[in-house]
Amino acid sequence: MWYTYIILCSDNSYYTGITTNLTKREDSHNKGVASKYTRGRLPVRLIWFEEAENRSKASKMEYKIKQLSKDKKLIMMYDRGHVSVGNDRFYNMPACRKEWNNLKNTR
Repeated sequence: MWYTYIILCSDNSYYTGITTNLTKREDSHNKGVASKYTRGRLPVRLIWFEEAENRSKASKMEYKIKQLSKDKKLIMMYDRGHVSVGNDRFYNMPACRKEWNNLKNTR
């Protein structure tokens, strides 16, 4: 099973990637060996993931997510489910579902 994931970095930026093992990948990010981007933004925390049937589908989802603005990523995470991080931004978006559906229909 493959996963597309988003982690929250210490500077409040997002990093999107794919993996077959979420726990191991998050640990690798926090050890500074998974990505140059996250190495300087530690600690990081997994905030969202979605299963994919294979690497190709996970990579396609990763690409689509990387094309989104930060706000659109929040909307997508809200709509598709997320790992709770106690961040009010996830709970304070009344129009998110409609906005994400509109975005999906334009792609």
